Amino acid sequence: MSRAPKTRRFTARTSVRHAVATEAARLLYRREYKEYYQAKREAARRQGTKVLPTNQEIHRQILLIAEATEGEERTARLQSMREAAMDVMEHLADFRPRLIGSVWTGHIRAGSDIDLHLYSDDLSQVEYKLQVANLPYQVYHVQSKRGQKVTTFTHIKHRHRRGFEVEMTVYPEEEYNLHPTCSITGGPMARASVAQLRELLKKQSSSSTDFRGDNPDQTLQDKLSDPDRWKELLQQFPELLACQGVAQNHYHHLDVFDHTIEVCSRLLRLRQEGDRYSSLLTTHHGDLLEHLESPGPGGWNRENLLLLAAFCHDLGKPQTQSFHHSGRIRFLGHESVGAGLARQVATRWEMQSQAALALERMVALHMEPVLIPSRDTPASVIHRFFRDAGDVLPELLLLSWADVNSARGSAQAPYRFEEQLVFVREMMEVYFQRGFLRFPTLPVSAVDLEMEFGLSDVKLKSRLLERLTEDYVDGEFEGREDGLSWAAELLDAAAELW
Repeated sequence: MSRAPKTRRFTARTSVRHAVATEAARLLYRREYKEYYQAKREAARRQGTKVLPTNQEIHRQILLIAEATEGEERTARLQSMREAAMDVMEHLADFRPRLIGSVWTGHIRAGSDIDLHLYSDDLSQVEYKLQVANLPYQVYHVQSKRGQKVTTFTHIKHRHRRGFEVEMTVYPEEEYNLHPTCSITGGPMARASVAQLRELLKKQSSSSTDFRGDNPDQTLQDKLSDPDRWKELLQQFPELLACQGVAQNHYHHLDVFDHTIEVCSRLLRLRQEGDRYSSLLTTHHGDLLEHLESPGPGGWNRENLLLLAAFCHDLGKPQTQSFHHSGRIRFLGHESVGAGLARQVATRWEMQSQAALALERMVALHMEPVLIPSRDTPASVIHRFFRDAGDVLPELLLLSWADVNSARGSAQAPYRFEEQLVFVREMMEVYFQRGFLRFPTLPVSAVDLEMEFGLSDVKLKSRLLERLTEDYVDGEFEGREDGLSWAAELLDAAAELW
């Protein structure tokens, strides 16, 4: 009697903090509220809680909304805004301008403006430079009160000819060496001089030039997407030919070579069906198509890179084949060996470096989405998979579906195919909704660890934050205070853990 497929959902608890941070981010992104504190109080009210996330948690969610909503247009706008900032800063170089905020960090969203700090004891000199440069402006003063102290800030607004708002704050020259604090992170504010911005723009210009012209990998891509040319491709693929006749365990009905060809054929059929991938995915079908049609690593077509990963995914099996004392065939570590062989393949075919790295990563990770559904996996393992896979996660999920459905040996349970389909659909939903598993809003930051524990070792901070994130996803703690207490326990055991 065959067992029915598992019905449990492969998702973590929904963090209350995450829900509040996401709602506050929506309110700020849509300009319903201007201040973080107001937005998160309203978001908490709507969620029926008093939990208030940090500004940094909310800011991260705003960026995710911007990435999802604005797409490639956001990248082009950021470049244009930085060029506009450079234009203004060069005219005001005498006042040692510093670019701050989202235009420097790259975290812009719809409605972002260009923020500059200027340093001068004579406002009239700043105005004179603006007039000479023919940059129209308005001056206004704002008072801020902290305790009994009232401070007046001088702001200058200018609308750049590219249509961007530029807001300049003029500080006394004596404050030039003071490093302001960021209201979002709580740490030192990121800022850039004219020279630093110029260098960044130079690097961006050089990077964009690298992708102009014909794709050097196009001939290879043409062979991958045309099954009539696969024989031609295999003649240049000795690593895959070495898989012929390599027997597999009783979960498979084909040897390694024929299994690989079957996986590739299944992916190609999904790609070529009337409404691409519609038989696999119902919800988020449009999101998947949009993802696959976006530029892939190194300018590659994502579906072609997926096919190449499918050709390479089991290359490590001939070298790792071993036999258990029961007679069962094993391929321990074939993923890492296969990733190394995929790297050799990419080098021989002179693939662009970003595409080669993505290929290697996909081969190294291809077993993760195959094994997760068949185990009682903690949420942190799924989060780690999301983190390591990055933007090729949808491709890895498609590969896992084809891999499982191409293994129909006598030991493979009938429910296994439906189980994999459920997992793929749920993980696609998490990916395209940018859910908690993909981007958990950790309530403890690097600045918190520095302030509370005096941690200065970058490597230790990084490892501790990584561990805290995984424990947070698994529900070990909730909120900043609990997180700091948990961090203290981990640090007490540092000698053993780190």
